[in-house]
Amino acid sequence: MKDNELLKDLEIDVDNTISLYETYLSGSALRTRQMIERNGVLKALEKLVKSPDSQQGFRKLRDNNQLDNSFEALVLKYKDLFPNDAVIWAEFRLKNPDVLNYK
Repeated sequence: MKDNELLKDLEIDVDNTISLYETYLSGSALRTRQMIERNGVLKALEKLVKSPDSQQGFRKLRDNNQLDNSFEALVLKYKDLFPNDAVIWAEFRLKNPDVLNYK
């Protein structure tokens, strides 16, 4: 599959993840949507998974046993589109969902 096709599939999966998160939030993930709009899906996900902080979306998905639908899981699924350090961070966050700095 070509990178353009992978990117389109990733964008669909990201929309699905945000929609799932919003069901647990009972509201809108406006800041996440704005970040993706400003930075593009690849840069936004890279920034989120490399952050030492735990985002609310990650926590909501973790608390509802949905980490397989998280941005971290998507970075691993589409790892050819991301830098290696983002893949490493995504793996770490998924293996250690409770050790991040929670705000």
